[in-house]
Amino acid sequence: MLTSSEIKRVFNLLVLKIVGGGYSMKRSIWLKLFLTVVFCLSLAVTVFAEPTKQITLDEFEIGGIGVGSSLDTAVLKYGLPTKQSSFNYNRLIKGMIYKYGDLLTVEAIPKSDGGTSVIGVVCKNPKLFTPSGFAVGRSYKEVVAKYGVVPNAAKGKLSGNERWLGLARGYTFYDYYAGPFCMRFNVDDKGIIKTIAFEAYE
Repeated sequence: MLTSSEIKRVFNLLVLKIVGGGYSMKRSIWLKLFLTVVFCLSLAVTVFAEPTKQITLDEFEIGGIGVGSSLDTAVLKYGLPTKQSSFNYNRLIKGMIYKYGDLLTVEAIPKSDGGTSVIGVVCKNPKLFTPSGFAVGRSYKEVVAKYGVVPNAAKGKLSGNERWLGLARGYTFYDYYAGPFCMRFNVDDKGIIKTIAFEAYE
């Protein structure tokens, strides 16, 4: 089996033959050889590269509070919130917000049976984890290793005023979508996760 350096030499030789016209062989033959090598290399990359797993709603959970959980779950796990407020969801539904200091915020909307359903969480607590082990204070490379790279999202519904504060601090935002939900990782210039948040986008 050829080593990486040998493959590189063959590749460079083929390029020189194509550009320079070759010796006794026609340039078209060298071009066919070049395309064959490129095709084989692309197949090797496809075979040996580990496919990236698509993020699913199962990942949309932080500290045991996920999409569809109730506010009662938050109270059972973390006690009564330090602050309660409300918000308008889709301009028709009055949602509820439970804040636990500056480290955890839980948003929920009412259900027809009188209960509540969590639709959003904002977490800055490094002791709380997602099902895959992502947490504030850990490297964003862990997310990329499992779910791949997504375009930088400097704008978006998530974070609100936090977005401007994050931009001022040099944060970069990365959004991952599953169904009607978006999970955002706020990452500093050293590649460290500063905030993990998910929310239903309207």
